[in-house]
Amino acid sequence: MSGPAAGALTPKPLRQDAARNRHLLLEAARTVFGQDGLETAVEDVARTAGLGTGTIYRHFASKADLITALVEDLSDQVEISADTALLKKDGSGLWDFLYAAGEIQARNQGLLCRFWAGRARAAQVASIRAKISRLVNAAHKHKTLPASVGQPDVLLVLHGLRGVIEANYEDRPDAWQRYLELATIALKAGSKRK
Repeated sequence: MSGPAAGALTPKPLRQDAARNRHLLLEAARTVFGQDGLETAVEDVARTAGLGTGTIYRHFASKADLITALVEDLSDQVEISADTALLKKDGSGLWDFLYAAGEIQARNQGLLCRFWAGRARAAQVASIRAKISRLVNAAHKHKTLPASVGQPDVLLVLHGLRGVIEANYEDRPDAWQRYLELATIALKAGSKRK
């Protein structure tokens, strides 16, 4: 990310209580939107956080800004998990990343419709995809992934996770783990295409 524009003011750090309230709001919004969808009113988020509606608007100018902050946080978590996986030097980082990304997506299932989409986040999505490519290359180098399986295949698994999480959230919130287990077996087996 680029630095602030010349002459732009650097925002002051939040006071401790304000930072705590912002954290409470984000966690409450993640829960409420995950259970009831993005159409849910911000009053429900405030009530779940144990705060007043005015507190939301002191931190976020609109509901759209609150959702944007949640999606950015989700993206940051996925990117950090990719960075952590890249530290592995034995080719196993890809598998660690897929599991971590599954856990993150399961915790944020109400936001998945916005995760990979949106022009405003194109640079961050491109950064995550580039790191996935590096993880795939490392797996190829250490022969933990067949050469016939590439980054687009891994992206298919990640997109498939969304469908499994969303379809099973109420009845089987851990179904994504079984899906990922089966997908990992398939990826490791490689492609039989000619």
